[in-house]
Amino acid sequence: MSNTQATLPFAHQPIEGERKEPRLWIKKFGIFSHYKSEKEVRQVSLRRGLNIIWAKESTEGASGHAAGKSTFCRMLRYLIGDHSYGSDDFRVALLGEFPEGVIIGEVRINGEPWVLCRSLRTKSGDWAAEGSTYDQAFDEDVSRSDYKSFLSALHKSFITPLGVSKYPGTEKELIWQHFLPWLTRDQDAR
Repeated sequence: MSNTQATLPFAHQPIEGERKEPRLWIKKFGIFSHYKSEKEVRQVSLRRGLNIIWAKESTEGASGHAAGKSTFCRMLRYLIGDHSYGSDDFRVALLGEFPEGVIIGEVRINGEPWVLCRSLRTKSGDWAAEGSTYDQAFDEDVSRSDYKSFLSALHKSFITPLGVSKYPGTEKELIWQHFLPWLTRDQDAR
């Protein structure tokens, strides 16, 4: 993936709203081979608004395949609440490389930063820290809470204002994870 970003040349300038940033902004995330600051394998920063990920044209073979676009989308969704970050085969292969791996990210909800940590192996090590940033992820004095507190904040910000708690005509609860496929799209988003 390229580290360059481009701005699309829209015919009209966007309408300025009251908000200075999106209600939900995944600002930055990184993959670490271990829960140690010096073990960062890759870091990705995202701009406010729409971020489009594409692979460079290839002179050999099929362009864009196996470049990591779907993995990027799946990791991003996993950071913000998806149950998994890939197929069983992919997870086994990644854990073979990084058996103690974690994803750490900074996500902003309504302008408030959260730093999140999700284990690649087990959900028991997942945590969230409201009011903290990516650069504070390894600070000992950061007050960590259960990852579910982050999911509750997402629910309060995005589901509660809808005014409905169940899918119409059913008893099925409306939850944050129902929105995840809309936020990052790949061939497996449903």
